[in-house]
Amino acid sequence: MTKSNERKHYIAPLIISNKKTKVFEVVKNILSNWNGIQLVEEHGEYLHYEVKSKWFGFTDDLEIFWAKDVGLLHFKSASRLGYYDLGVNRKRVENLKKELLKIL
Repeated sequence: MTKSNERKHYIAPLIISNKKTKVFEVVKNILSNWNGIQLVEEHGEYLHYEVKSKWFGFTDDLEIFWAKDVGLLHFKSASRLGYYDLGVNRKRVENLKKELLKIL
C-alpha cells in the first residue's frame, strides 16, 4: 500500500509527471485484459476493483487513487481473508506499475 507506514506493506506510488494524462483510462484498459478482475466502484480520482483468486476463488480488493494535484498514483491491494497472501497483492501492484510505466 502506497500510504502505509509499515515497511513490509509499503509500495511507492507511481509518479505521473503529465497531469493531463488520462491515467484512469490507461489503468482500466490494462486491467480489462486481466483475468478475474472487476471494476466495482469509480468516482472522481478513485477506482475500486475486486479480484478473484485463480485457485480458491478468494476475493481481494485493489484500490487506486490518483492524487492529480501532486502527480502521484497510489495503490492498495489487500486480501479480505487472512493475513498472509504469499505476496500476491504486492505482485499485482508491481505488475500494474510495470505495465503503466511502459505506456505513460
